[in-house]
Amino acid sequence: MADPLAPDALPSVQMVDWRPLCLAARPSLFLVLLTPLPGNRKETKRLMDQAGTKSEQEKRAIRRLKWLTETGLASHIDARYLYVLTCAHIVDHLFHAVDSPIQAEKVQELFRVEVTCHHAERAFIEGGRVGDRAYAPATVCGINCASDLMLLRVDLGDLPLRFNDDGQMEACPHPHPIPHFSPEQVPAAAQLMLLSWPEFRPCTLATGLYCMQRFLPDMSTNPVGYDLFLLEAYMGSQGGSSGGPLFDSFRRVKGILHGGSGGPHSHFIPSRIILPFIQAYAVPPKPPAPAPSADDKPGPPPGPGDRKRGPPKDDKSGGSKRRLSSGSQGKSSKSAAAAEPEVLSSHWKMACSSSSA
Repeated sequence: MADPLAPDALPSVQMVDWRPLCLAARPSLFLVLLTPLPGNRKETKRLMDQAGTKSEQEKRAIRRLKWLTETGLASHIDARYLYVLTCAHIVDHLFHAVDSPIQAEKVQELFRVEVTCHHAERAFIEGGRVGDRAYAPATVCGINCASDLMLLRVDLGDLPLRFNDDGQMEACPHPHPIPHFSPEQVPAAAQLMLLSWPEFRPCTLATGLYCMQRFLPDMSTNPVGYDLFLLEAYMGSQGGSSGGPLFDSFRRVKGILHGGSGGPHSHFIPSRIILPFIQAYAVPPKPPAPAPSADDKPGPPPGPGDRKRGPPKDDKSGGSKRRLSSGSQGKSSKSAAAAEPEVLSSHWKMACSSSSA
């Protein structure tokens, strides 16, 4: 006989079928590869000693590594460049977030930074794993040590699918959709999915439940000096998964992986911290200054009979009526930029729909 005072059973919840989202999100995932450049041993040692975030044993182990890897996520695209988001702690042996943060130019100086996409990895596997994987050079265009974020810029023309036998690059013809980053709070016990790319394990999937939000400086250990809130989820993660996106059941990115606890929990940088970072650093490089022409060479010094002359009227500072309106130029470029994410968003939805069919 049932106990009349016993509480009612909790309602059952249907498990989310993550397979359509996993298939649709794979083209947005990248493997990030950092290879130490030769000749920087002294500078690397100086930065490691200055940072003071690793023990001597850890330093020796890091110096023996031939490369470092983690997961990257397509986060922005313009007419020519794709921007890949990842974590800064891939080089946390070289900085302390408060006392000695590292600059993007310094990371570029010490490492050869490269990425490869899901399509290139699939072509490599289907080709019998013959030869080398196809990587694209990447530029570190932004880093925030306190928030553990790093942004890479990749020229779309340099992103390979494969290299032919004669060494010619075949560019990747496939899209790399930009997922939707959602800054809203995650509901308690929400079902979540982590998609990541640990070394030699592309598109690894883990699922779990959202637990809570934690302030990292209040946690037991924080030797690097990070200053950010983290989302905690009941799911495991492994080395190389850092930077992997955390999706909710609405296909929205709620954050990227900061790291695991070594147990059943993992911690994620929330999208509300990520979005301003992307907006600040996802910008194309400045064009190089034009080379001086022969007409720009200085002439002979003025003679005693020459009187000083001011600039012609058309040369005075301020806008010229003969120039195009900056407002019309800005409007057209803004419209072109706005159209691109809409196309990607449509592709994202179609990919999810087709994969679930």
